[in-house]
Amino acid sequence: MSEAEVGLYARAHTKLLELQDALIGRTFTTKDLWDLIGLQNKPEHSAYKKALADLLNNLSNINKDPLLSRDGKAYRFIDKVAPEIKWWNPTEKKLLEIKWPRGIEDSTSFGFEDSIVIYPGDLIVLAGEGNRGKTTFALNFLVENMDNYPCTYYSSEFNELKFRNRISRFNWVDVMKDGRPKFELLPRQEHYEDLISQRRNNINIIDWIRMDEDPWKIRAVLDRIMSPLDKGIVLVVQQKRTYKTVGEGGEGAVDLASVYLILSNQRLKVEKVKEPKSYDPNYKNFGFEIISGGAKFNHIREVKKCIKCNGTGNFRGLQCEECVGQGWKDS
Repeated sequence: MSEAEVGLYARAHTKLLELQDALIGRTFTTKDLWDLIGLQNKPEHSAYKKALADLLNNLSNINKDPLLSRDGKAYRFIDKVAPEIKWWNPTEKKLLEIKWPRGIEDSTSFGFEDSIVIYPGDLIVLAGEGNRGKTTFALNFLVENMDNYPCTYYSSEFNELKFRNRISRFNWVDVMKDGRPKFELLPRQEHYEDLISQRRNNINIIDWIRMDEDPWKIRAVLDRIMSPLDKGIVLVVQQKRTYKTVGEGGEGAVDLASVYLILSNQRLKVEKVKEPKSYDPNYKNFGFEIISGGAKFNHIREVKKCIKCNGTGNFRGLQCEECVGQGWKDS
């Protein structure tokens, strides 16, 4: 290399190390670096851009102790720092005593208080088809916990009038204290992690995440949302297509979630509970009704597969009522 090229290479190396802290944990391309540094498609920038490209190639091809890993055109700083989890030390973090939506009129419940353990930093996902009770579940989750934990509700749809009208139906609780709501209502459609970083000890409820483009990126989106959490948790509401078994983005969200619930046609299915409590609720199905203009759950009950028709419905023993009505008996 000429003296000028050596100088540009050294300058590129210095700049890359300056950006290292900001890039740790992220993948990036040479174009990403050009954008960060402010390099453009100008002749006077071409030599520096080449120096950066050569530098990235060299640092990812060192046989011993490389600084970068490479996957196609994407690079990543190799993160060699992993602070030990000092599990034996005292901590202020505690299990969260979460309260779940319940049947207000008839005192029925999903039983999740007795069957689900929630840790600080956990992700709960509620995936559901359109107009099937997702917001009813999210708002009930909010009012059940607002007296015990700081709560923030992130909405992509509510405005002042619409939310006031909806929350007014929750007449069995007092949502106000000293002239202020007991929770925050914030408008948001993306980059929730920016706000959660200031509310890391809250119960954060996101209603709902839109993934109109590239739904397969949901895992990365959820990862960013979870990363700022400390003593708090996040409940994320997701859309589910009628022809899909889980929400948008597929198994990526299921993998990350500590609890994954599915709402479909007045049924709630427990797809995943990472840590059950006194009994295992995994794969249980519950039926319910929604009353009072979308404010209350009612007649919550477990439903099972009928051993004759393999359907779900209201049950008498091991049979659905339809099969009982047809005179079918257990053999």
